[in-house]
Amino acid sequence: MPPREIVSLQLGSYANFVGAHFWNFQDEILGLTQGQDDSAACAAEMDLDVLNRVGESKQGGISCHPRVVILDLKGSSGSLALQRDGAAHNHAFLQSLADTPSVSTWGGATHSFVSDPVPQTAFLQSLYAEEEYEPDAGASLEDQMETEEEGEDVDAHDPMVQAAAGLEHQVEYWSDYLKAVLHHRSVYELPGLWQGVATFDGFGDGASVMGSQETGEEVADRVRHFAEECDHLQGFHVLSETRSGFGSTTEHLLTHLRDEFARRPIFLFDVAPPRAPSSTDQAAAPAPNPSLDTNHGESLISMAPEDVAQASTKRKWQLNSVLATAQLTQHADLYIPMNLSALAPALRPHISLRDDNAFHTSAMYASALDSATTAYRLHTFGCSQSSSGAPSVRAPPAQGRTSMHELARVLKSQGGPPLTSMSIAFPAPEVPWMKAVGSHGHRCAGEDERMQKRHAAAPDDSLALDLASSLVSLS
Repeated sequence: MPPREIVSLQLGSYANFVGAHFWNFQDEILGLTQGQDDSAACAAEMDLDVLNRVGESKQGGISCHPRVVILDLKGSSGSLALQRDGAAHNHAFLQSLADTPSVSTWGGATHSFVSDPVPQTAFLQSLYAEEEYEPDAGASLEDQMETEEEGEDVDAHDPMVQAAAGLEHQVEYWSDYLKAVLHHRSVYELPGLWQGVATFDGFGDGASVMGSQETGEEVADRVRHFAEECDHLQGFHVLSETRSGFGSTTEHLLTHLRDEFARRPIFLFDVAPPRAPSSTDQAAAPAPNPSLDTNHGESLISMAPEDVAQASTKRKWQLNSVLATAQLTQHADLYIPMNLSALAPALRPHISLRDDNAFHTSAMYASALDSATTAYRLHTFGCSQSSSGAPSVRAPPAQGRTSMHELARVLKSQGGPPLTSMSIAFPAPEVPWMKAVGSHGHRCAGEDERMQKRHAAAPDDSLALDLASSLVSLS
């Protein structure tokens, strides 16, 4: 049987913002496969086992947990510990910390200071509280159709839709809008490094952290745990924010993957915010030496202090990018640097996108990533629906299906570096087999109301969902 499963890795806060959108797309696909219309047949072409640990839930349905290892700084995961069944356990754990002295040999008084848990957004609260939503259980079908004909918004009173609409101004952490349920070994926060406190903006800042035997082995064990679960491991997706200390963290991890899984392809997607972070967004760092720095010929001595800090941050950001390109191309089969201005230059005038909003910009990256990886996430033998609605995987081969190995072979130049460019076009040109499902890809015409409610998303996420059906080209 050809290789199938992929292990994903996400390194850095912005990479995790992109990843949250990406896993929400996969959750949408899972929801669509449970429908009974054309959208179910469309979604059934995707092999959920490629990216997910697929099993059976307690209710007898399909459960999917992303096969992913997530690295970030401490304090960056928000309310993740409180999601699903973790709330009671987390509360008991915090209480045990408060009741147990940290040093057993100390007989004097002790005081514990524990910060309050990060609250969930209204969207997550609504998502977990309402697995299914009925607009009006007492209204007849004729009444609902008449309401739609009159132009009244049937979603106006849906708590989940209302909560999703406010995400644009509420999102602070990547977990604030993540719908997928993560495995308990997926998230690992680097020890001793707190978001907003520790300086972690230089390419080499992560080298000492990953050089620690304890940290290095812990991350390697988590990757190995997911890799050994696979029956036919296809390769690795690495989504990384390399213009920070996670650049050297990525280099360390890619070196380990190349040593332990030498024959498995590694695709590195290098994501970065559209603009360099401002100096106020980072922890305090030593002031630059004005006698050594210049800004396009202008001495930093004549610049305002805030401009000096911003210029220094921008130069460090650019230097990190150069180091990432030089170091990481040695370990990846494909290295895809993703820049928003180059990704979709013709698209920007037609959409409302805030460059300073990670929730906005990361949706664009995730849309391109979802489309670009579709070819090797299709069923090996295609997929069609039987008369009972259940998918049959022994259909004719899916058109356009390939593997990571074959895609890397086609795109990688002979003897050159494994650099690959990516661009996105929207809307995607219509292809014959898509005519039956409309122009919005994942949101096909005729999708039943229940699945629309369960998989509601914010307006910006809706943009990403539509873009997921766009045409992505790799070269």
